[in-house]
Amino acid sequence: SCECPRHLAELIQKLDAFERYSDDCMSRSVEDSLLHRHLGDVSNQARAMIESALARVIAAERENVV
Repeated sequence: SCECPRHLAELIQKLDAFERYSDDCMSRSVEDSLLHRHLGDVSNQARAMIESALARVIAAERENVV
């Protein structure tokens, strides 16, 4: 069976954890704060794309179930 759903779910969990880490990271300077905000934003966008891919994989698997 396809392992894509499990791998995608693991990626989503890791990206979510990194988003939270970036949001909670202590800022040493304004530049550091801006960097961590950027990292959080990029992680959020990546998570959204992976969630969309997971939804597509699940839908495809449902179509193939007889």
